[in-house]
Amino acid sequence: MSQPQVERSFPAYYREHRERYTTGRVTKIEDRPIWVLENLGGWSVNSIVIEGDDGLIVYDTGICREQGELIAAEIAKLSDKPVRAVVYSHHHADHCQGTDAIVSPEAVADGEVEVIAWSTFSREYADENRVVGPIMGIRAAYMSGALLPPEDLPYTGLGGRFIGGSVGSFIEPTTLIDGETEFAIAGVRFTLFLTGGEAASEIGMYLPDHRTVLIADEVYISLPNLYTLRGAKFRDAMRWAAASEKVLARDVDLLLGCHMPPLEGRERIEQVLGVYQDAIQFNHDQAVRHILRGATAEDLRTGLVELPGHLDLDPFTREMYGNVDNNAAAQMTGYLGWFGGDATELAPLPRAERAVRTVALMGGRDRVVEAARAAFDDGDGQWCAELAGLCVSVDTEDHEARRLKAAGLRLLGYAEQNALRRNFYLTGALELEGAFDPAAVGDLARKTFTSSSTPLPGLLDTFRFTVVPSRAGNRRRVVDVVLGDSGERARLELRHSVLRVDKTTDAPDATLTLPKDRFLALASGSTTWDTLRQDDAVQVAGDPEALTGFLACFDLIPPRVQLHVR
Repeated sequence: MSQPQVERSFPAYYREHRERYTTGRVTKIEDRPIWVLENLGGWSVNSIVIEGDDGLIVYDTGICREQGELIAAEIAKLSDKPVRAVVYSHHHADHCQGTDAIVSPEAVADGEVEVIAWSTFSREYADENRVVGPIMGIRAAYMSGALLPPEDLPYTGLGGRFIGGSVGSFIEPTTLIDGETEFAIAGVRFTLFLTGGEAASEIGMYLPDHRTVLIADEVYISLPNLYTLRGAKFRDAMRWAAASEKVLARDVDLLLGCHMPPLEGRERIEQVLGVYQDAIQFNHDQAVRHILRGATAEDLRTGLVELPGHLDLDPFTREMYGNVDNNAAAQMTGYLGWFGGDATELAPLPRAERAVRTVALMGGRDRVVEAARAAFDDGDGQWCAELAGLCVSVDTEDHEARRLKAAGLRLLGYAEQNALRRNFYLTGALELEGAFDPAAVGDLARKTFTSSSTPLPGLLDTFRFTVVPSRAGNRRRVVDVVLGDSGERARLELRHSVLRVDKTTDAPDATLTLPKDRFLALASGSTTWDTLRQDDAVQVAGDPEALTGFLACFDLIPPRVQLHVR
């Protein structure tokens, strides 16, 4: 059967928004010693530089070392003064992973440069970028359109790209604040305050001498994503809405953000923030209204909540990044969790078994494929994808069904204005057609969302999620890991198939000493213990067999994750 064909198309506003907000540039704020470095290198994040008497302050450092280098090069053109402080607005990877290209780790360690963040920053950073970073990175690649061909005009809805470039170059904060805090660094007076909307660690920065507020990601050039398709912890909509009030409580006539152009004039700021706040609260309140009437997350994704025309403010409440339906469904998850209330959901059939039974009930595979093709011919991409998806779940090698599901997703994708949903549809179609290697996507994600500067305990903590209970059983082992080139060390305890880092003072059964690059190769699955143990730079003290048995309890080979072929 021939491959279903879908004509490439673009909603007019998608093209318009993309053309408006993808140009990298450096904007000097008139009459203020402030520069906004917008989308340098084509990445979808701004860095903001404030000049003081004898130094500079940098608010956010970009997504990777490559962008950090571009930021550093532009800073050198702006001023010959040294960077005295870096402020991390929050823990999301696109805001803090270009740091060591802008300031040296040695200068930070020596106290020449202060790196400032909110008190929960390090924990939130670890949770998002290390604990679930591998799968979140894969989903981010789909969400951002990183795998799409140029002719599909991939776009994030907030400017440039989120994925790609060199590895991260994150430096841990040296100063953590736990309340509104005033600073005077390099002759610049500023106040940092928690906004905590888009991210729990998010802080705003107020420059009273310049009547300016930096608000990171609390305002977008789009409706906000109370839920993000890459996945994230629950985002408190009412805290996000309240961020606007925290800005307007100050004497401000310039608002700067990391995913928006400068917003000037008190009246304009009040207008935008007022509508933005009300759009968030409307999305939240109306979702809760339906939840109170028994709606489930699935119900909320079908369009129960609609944003009224009086809350349409281009571009700030257009559904280019956030989406009303997805935002509404997230409120169900945040307040009541995954259970919709029907007891049938408590112990469902496994996906594949349910698909097998459903396809049989519908008259068999050929009947379902025929119905999927008829849905495609009728222009019903959703029903086509759902029907073909049943056959894919029965047999992931059913390439006719895969092509049909891909065609259904393309029908949906080319009609979709929201950039993230569009990217997910179109990337899902490529996956179904086998157009990219899932392992390569995982490598891309790990490259973007990991950093070789991560302290050893933080790296080892991710081993917790690779323990295989059938291998570990109830055995107990204690192993020390020492990085010979940096002197870092940590103690691992495996017990009851649970790994604990630096929790015991018991003597180790074995000590593994190796250079950091060898450890990173082992941790990433790019080499094996059988290979590494032959390396002269790798040393084992104590019981070698205890170490071998310990390492055998982990599955360090990165999984080949697919989101649509399963």
